[in-house]
Amino acid sequence: MPSHVWIMALGDKTKPDVPAYAEDTHPRQARACVEVDDFADLFPIFDAWREYFAEEITAYAMPASMTAQGRPAAGWEEQWTENGPPIRLDSMPGGFIQIRPDGNFPVRGRPPFDLTLARPATELETPC
Repeated sequence: MPSHVWIMALGDKTKPDVPAYAEDTHPRQARACVEVDDFADLFPIFDAWREYFAEEITAYAMPASMTAQGRPAAGWEEQWTENGPPIRLDSMPGGFIQIRPDGNFPVRGRPPFDLTLARPATELETPC
């Protein structure tokens, strides 16, 4: 059984003159929000939102600890408000979704993704 759930909220594009700008609206005030068990479950929902709301949308997502009853544990709302959601999903031309960290979060992953870019490529453990 998973120890967390994912919460995703539709962002608001409040600056039409800046197409890449979108506010991370809190799920309690968002036009749409969802709670799912797995990160992969966010993609079909994102696609449905894109068809319903607009072709170009942005959504924000974050994991939240889960209670024994399967609900998000207390404190997730404050975490969203104070720190913001760590993942941003943007619709791209051709039906693609760009996923990226939103904010200054530590990079995770296998080398060379968890190494600083200041190191020369010759020092990387894996060949490029």
